Amino acid sequence: MPDHPLYFIKAIRDRIIDFLIADSLKKADFLLLSADKRLASAAVLVEKGKPELAETTASKGQVYLARSISEVEKAKSEGKETTTFITKLTSAIEKHEEVVRDIVTKTNGPVKDRFTAMLDELNKQRKSL
Repeated sequence: MPDHPLYFIKAIRDRIIDFLIADSLKKADFLLLSADKRLASAAVLVEKGKPELAETTASKGQVYLARSISEVEKAKSEGKETTTFITKLTSAIEKHEEVVRDIVTKTNGPVKDRFTAMLDELNKQRKSL
């Protein structure tokens, strides 16, 4: 979890893996997995009473998700079959929207506003596919 003192080791490992993956579809899949993990961590952090850290963690997940979409577009432009992955990605975005909606009900103030903005961004991302 991001609130653990040794979490930075996992973050470094993920950056190395991200750097080493050359295939655009495999990278998109890894980035989607990373986005899913960040969002799941954010949900747990909200339950732990750490909404600010949850928001930061979810925000990083949004970046991974956006990068995954970019990698899929890159794979598509390379002539790769992306239909199956786009279906998976669309389903994942819908799940992200569901989790963020739940988090919005459990937060308040500026954190709630930022999670609400994430919902808008997720909606745009889903429609862009």
